Amino acid sequence: MIGYLKGVVVSARPARLILDVGGVGYQLETTSAAAENAEPGKELALFVHASYRENGRTLFGFPTEREKDFFELLITVNGVGPKMAMGALSGASAAELKRAVEEGDADRLRALPGVGKKTADMILLKLRGKLDDLDLDDDGAPTGVAGEAAAALASLGYKQKDAEKIVRAVREEDANLTLEETVRAALRKLSG
Repeated sequence: MIGYLKGVVVSARPARLILDVGGVGYQLETTSAAAENAEPGKELALFVHASYRENGRTLFGFPTEREKDFFELLITVNGVGPKMAMGALSGASAAELKRAVEEGDADRLRALPGVGKKTADMILLKLRGKLDDLDLDDDGAPTGVAGEAAAALASLGYKQKDAEKIVRAVREEDANLTLEETVRAALRKLSG
């Protein structure tokens, strides 16, 4: 079973990447944000969920283990397949989705791609109370540029919690930094 891949991005299209790992090209479905931030020729690491179905195999890649864990829980809900779950994570962070479930916010869930009233109600019913066991709390985990910077550091081998902590410190100093500037500043702090 494939759980993690690290390699060079060969191709990045909306919600799909091809990653060269030791000369083998792996095609991975991923969130829109992850695909948009992947640069061909650059190294990238993703946590992987492999889906085996009658019509083939599909690999789903996530920049953080947190997103992968949430995805795997989401696909246990009747009526939610891997494509819908990936669409949900493209439309909102795992922390935002957890908050919607905890607050019973069916309207927020219905705003996600492919999620109708029945599916939103099923997600609320099946996941309420189950998310406490996962490390999905919005406990200050960075989102947006900061979240992407922390994911980039994690893909370079830094522990996720350490990456989040250093990115928070960098963003507190200057919240207007771009993604690239944030990663560079974080790397300087980590090496100094």
